[in-house]
Amino acid sequence: MTELKAAPPSMAASGHAEQNDLRDILVEAAAIIAAIPKGHEPDNMRSPIVDELEGFAGMLADGIQPNDIHDILIEASSIIVAIPQGQEPANMRFLIVDELEKFASLFAPSVSSAPKP
Repeated sequence: MTELKAAPPSMAASGHAEQNDLRDILVEAAAIIAAIPKGHEPDNMRSPIVDELEGFAGMLADGIQPNDIHDILIEASSIIVAIPQGQEPANMRFLIVDELEKFASLFAPSVSSAPKP
């Protein structure tokens, strides 16, 4: 995956390369969140988020615009960074957390760099 560059949301959400990056990040985020073991969900996780992420991933494959999904990516990143250390799903790569945090910081700086519990 390519690194997302810091830019205003209107710029970050435009272009084919960014759409591919967002689709890849969203698909991987959905898989990570879906793999969180039952009973180990972060406090900020709403159960419907997994269904929502999977739905958005499907819509992206059909051509939805990246600016339509920034809110769901922000929520996904906040859930992933809140997974307690040592309870990460087996399919979680730390790289995706860094990428999600970078993307989220474009829209909500308070989400970025959230400490792990």
